[in-house]
Amino acid sequence: MDNTTTEGGPESADDDPGGQRPEACAESGDDVPDSFFDLTIFDHARARTAAALALAPTTGSTPEAARLWHWSEAAPLLLGMPRCERKRLAEFMGPRLTSAVRVRPAEIWPRERFMQEAALEEKPTNGAQLVVCGVDGIVDEHSWQARYGQNGTSRQVVNLDHHRGATAETPSSAVQFLRYLLDTFCRKLELGDLRPLDVRLFCNDPDQDVSAVVALARELPRILALPERELHEVAEYLAIQDLLDRYAAMVPVNPESAHLRWNSHINQPYTEARRASAFNLPSTPNEQDIERASGVMTSVIDGVAGRLGAFVAGERQARHVSTSINFLHESDGWCLIDESDPLNGEWAGVGALHRGKQLLVKARPAGDRFIYSFNLVAPQFLPEGVEPLAIDLPAFLRRLQVMDGEARYGGSQRCGGCRAGSLLHPDRMITYVGRCLGGQDLNR
Repeated sequence: MDNTTTEGGPESADDDPGGQRPEACAESGDDVPDSFFDLTIFDHARARTAAALALAPTTGSTPEAARLWHWSEAAPLLLGMPRCERKRLAEFMGPRLTSAVRVRPAEIWPRERFMQEAALEEKPTNGAQLVVCGVDGIVDEHSWQARYGQNGTSRQVVNLDHHRGATAETPSSAVQFLRYLLDTFCRKLELGDLRPLDVRLFCNDPDQDVSAVVALARELPRILALPERELHEVAEYLAIQDLLDRYAAMVPVNPESAHLRWNSHINQPYTEARRASAFNLPSTPNEQDIERASGVMTSVIDGVAGRLGAFVAGERQARHVSTSINFLHESDGWCLIDESDPLNGEWAGVGALHRGKQLLVKARPAGDRFIYSFNLVAPQFLPEGVEPLAIDLPAFLRRLQVMDGEARYGGSQRCGGCRAGSLLHPDRMITYVGRCLGGQDLNR
């Protein structure tokens, strides 16, 4: 069922003071009615929020924006320059930024293959600078930039990764891409470089982070030209998406927050397709399987990016946020769920956190296999006096890779999983996680 509702769009705020810190809120520490963070869960989160209000160089349309200055660089990247400079950059960027998306279901390439094959198969348009981007894990390496030339052609190759070697402090791919575009066009404007920038985005997953990258490639000039209040709301949305991506949605949030309900509506095409395993490939895919999955992924990316574009244009549609959770297994500090179970809400990670779980393992059936994801809460979101679970998630995933064989595991300190389906039944996975947390050998 589609639980979408429509809320009134923001008023134009050319006279919005935007830049005035809400000192009263900073001093009192009172919650605002529509807070994104649920500060009643963990007392020390209130102190951290107060510090964020004190440290924020500017604030947005609500005290919430000041908190987000502390958690994500999306807000300062967009709001840190004077409006006249943003407008000038938007006018310069608008006719000079073009993009295209290349979907490669489930593919993961080493750096050299991506440089030599993916980058070189792209041809620049007349007079444009060509940039080939690997987005969010399609290149099996940490983020990097390089210039590359062969057979008389040159291009810049950029890897925007939030998986290999990443930590919770590593910005999402969308924020990395935002920083890259702003840096590149500021430099072009300064140098008087009038050549267009033609961006080709290579993706192997249609998740929220990838779709946000695609939306930024299409919408950034329009975002920069927004009046202050609307710009603050878009910056807050991107900061929240960055926060959720970096911390695997294991964040103490208020499900009734307008920000979270907006996020739920914008990303609905992805969450519904993921729950239905609509873009998964069989273990030995043929060309028809790949074509089908590519079509679904492209549709999902366009759907989410389109909704984010409508948000930039002023639409404020909200969707109910479900944090319900139905355990397949529950132990002290962690749990495992069937992600395809309709009793599990799309924000089950928040539900797990509210029930005191630090590690959420999600299993999603895919034919005769299972796709697993692992979400581990960050220590700063734990109640005072609660010790973090004794698990090194990247090391555990490497051990699973040895045990599992075909399934390809990887991830960061807070989230990870297997790209290809695993033959491990959830009962076996429960045993392995239990042994790991107990300091035992998985082979025991």
